[in-house]
Amino acid sequence: MQKNKTIVVLGGGISGIVAARELRRHLGLSHRVLLIDRQPVFSFFPSFLWVMIGWRLPEVIQKSLSLLEKHGIEFRQAVVEEIIFEKKQVRTNREIIDYDYLVIAMGAEMFTERVPGLADASFTFYTIAGAVEIYNNIKQNSGSRIAIVYRGCHIHARLLHTRLRFSLTHFVNGEGSKIAK
Repeated sequence: MQKNKTIVVLGGGISGIVAARELRRHLGLSHRVLLIDRQPVFSFFPSFLWVMIGWRLPEVIQKSLSLLEKHGIEFRQAVVEEIIFEKKQVRTNREIIDYDYLVIAMGAEMFTERVPGLADASFTFYTIAGAVEIYNNIKQNSGSRIAIVYRGCHIHARLLHTRLRFSLTHFVNGEGSKIAK
């Protein structure tokens, strides 16, 4: 008889949730599936553009990660501090968790402080708070120029830039603002 296994999924974004749900569906309830994320809620990233232009409220595109428990997936809100591969452990700010299998789906993070002055002079829509901040700033500064900056020429960046430009153009249309190329 096979021993029950613990599968830990790091990250509560789209990839982490899909991985945890698929594991639960294929493994049944005999194995433990545990998802860890530092945030208590899942925010649907593709809708951040809509939050940024006021088409959606943040609470509409967010769901509590604790809702995963009704699907047989444990949830821990914690910050991952270290992965100890040799011992098959994850150390968080709250506890050390043993695992048999590990899925790392923690996503990307912006580090604007690496470019001197960028953090103080820009906004990002990579977080829900950033999208709200952009919305508030555009509303308060109608008529201002907007510069869209992204790095690299990966197809994802180009597609996101196009979507962002379209959303902002639609939002500011008729308010006299211009979007810089």
